[in-house]
Amino acid sequence: MGEYPLESDPTIDAVLPMIALPVLPVWLTVHRELRTSARIRAVYDFFADEVGTALITTTH
Repeated sequence: MGEYPLESDPTIDAVLPMIALPVLPVWLTVHRELRTSARIRAVYDFFADEVGTALITTTH
C-alpha cells in the first residue's frame, strides 16, 4: 500500500501499521451522455491508463 505521506512528513504517525488494508477494485465511471465527447474520452482514457499504472506499480 502507498505509504509515501508517512515517508515524507515526520509529523505523521502511522496508526495501526500492522493492519494490512484490503485491495479494493477501482471503478472509473462517466455519465452516458458525456461518453461520446472526445474531450471527456481523452481525459477518461488518460485516467484509466494512469490509475492502472499506479495500481500495478504500488502492488508489485
